[in-house]
Amino acid sequence: TGAGQLLGSVPYMSPEQASGRVTDIGPHSDLYTLGVVLFELLTGQLPYDVRKRTLADALYAVQHDEPRRLRSVARRSGDTTLRGDLDTIVGKCLEKEPKRRYESVGALVEDLKRYRNREAIAARPPSTLYQLTKFAERNRALVLGIAATMLAIVVGAVVAVVFAIQSAEHARVARASDEQSSREAYRANLTAASALFDRDPGHARRILEGIDEERRGWEWRYLDAALSVAMLEFGRVVRTPYTPWLPTPEEVH
Repeated sequence: TGAGQLLGSVPYMSPEQASGRVTDIGPHSDLYTLGVVLFELLTGQLPYDVRKRTLADALYAVQHDEPRRLRSVARRSGDTTLRGDLDTIVGKCLEKEPKRRYESVGALVEDLKRYRNREAIAARPPSTLYQLTKFAERNRALVLGIAATMLAIVVGAVVAVVFAIQSAEHARVARASDEQSSREAYRANLTAASALFDRDPGHARRILEGIDEERRGWEWRYLDAALSVAMLEFGRVVRTPYTPWLPTPEEVH
């Protein structure tokens, strides 16, 4: 054989063998191949279907594609024994990263014995975070697109909230300004009515009556009562030039 020549059967190669990383090849690579053999023994299939692919495509699939899991075969075949712990054991053998596989063939054998004896196995399925990380690595364009979309949605929501807060604040300021103007107009009208109390009570009355009912407070009621008394003198109505018609004493009583 010559330097750089490909040795071995592609479907049984570990990712580090398929990539040509010679320094990474070791016992963990053999464990990967054992996992492929175990998968084939249990299902009659291979984790990667590379029969109709070119050599380059087959090598790329071994390096980057996720192998089929026993549970996916179980869904089609209905073989429930391929799920659970057995799927975890084979999946650990077929991990892309050598350090995530079994430490030795002995460790694999011990886990298979535990499975056979219905004991708790040492292998654990990959965490959800790890699976999501690997998915992101395999689908960077998709993940980046989703992330950009989510970022745009979040930014849009934040901007909308900020605008809503600002609009509410502007409306509050406007209402406060209107309320302040209404209070000042109310005080000005009361002051004017009070100033006309002695000189022109009829005019003062018209000013009081021009104030909105919901705005009238105790001050208004005080002046209103005082004007009612001031406009009556010893049982007769005091006529003013501003009042076109006033009731007679008989009508008052």
